Amino acid sequence: MPEKRKQYIHLLYGIALSAMLAVSAILLMVACVGICRSGEQPFSPESVAAAFSPIAIPVLCTAALVIIGFVLDLFLPKTDKKTAVPTQYSMTLKRMRKRADLGQADADTLRRISAQQQTRKLHKLISAGLLVAGSIVFLCYALQKDAFHPTQINDSVIRAMAVLLPCMAVPFGYAIFAAFHARVSIKKEIELLKQLPTRPAASDEEASQRERNTIAIARSLLLCIGAAALIYGLLSGGTADVLTKAINICTECVGLG
Repeated sequence: MPEKRKQYIHLLYGIALSAMLAVSAILLMVACVGICRSGEQPFSPESVAAAFSPIAIPVLCTAALVIIGFVLDLFLPKTDKKTAVPTQYSMTLKRMRKRADLGQADADTLRRISAQQQTRKLHKLISAGLLVAGSIVFLCYALQKDAFHPTQINDSVIRAMAVLLPCMAVPFGYAIFAAFHARVSIKKEIELLKQLPTRPAASDEEASQRERNTIAIARSLLLCIGAAALIYGLLSGGTADVLTKAINICTECVGLG
């Protein structure tokens, strides 16, 4: 079979499996909400069976699609191995920035490169802002006295989830969009950097040496902090406390004594 036809079949299979997984997940969440609303004893075998029986067919179809995927990989394997290796565009961009001589670039190229960088930073800030805003909204709801009633635990949890899901779904969805946009933006910036002349090899070596020196300084600093914390623990008697707790665990909890 031609390779293009194999790829087309795998593409259709991936779309079908993704759709069935999404449908099964939504139906499962709806069934769980129905179980929590079913009465005073929501997790009885009867109520669980009654809630899950309508979604049995979609779940079985999803399981069948998973089995079909193994069969496809067995009888119609992909011969193109390059698609299985993800391209690290961010690492490529980092290397291109070190090599490119921005001093030789014209104003239009610099403006386009700066525009790509600023756009990615803006998307990151928006994603962080949405996450912080969603967290604040949910905390404001959760800290209310009437949010969780002691005699209506199921309804309280359902109301809390109804507030939490939008607060988390919006930043999560925007983060996915920002990630796809960043991938496209990085590729555009790489193409712009390829048009620029490269720096001499000496400057690359100097940049690499500065990076190695920075890493060495950071490691030395962490080592000094760890050694200072260890010495402080020894001098303050922390070692004896840990040893005493370990002895108590062995002799009391485990039962060796």
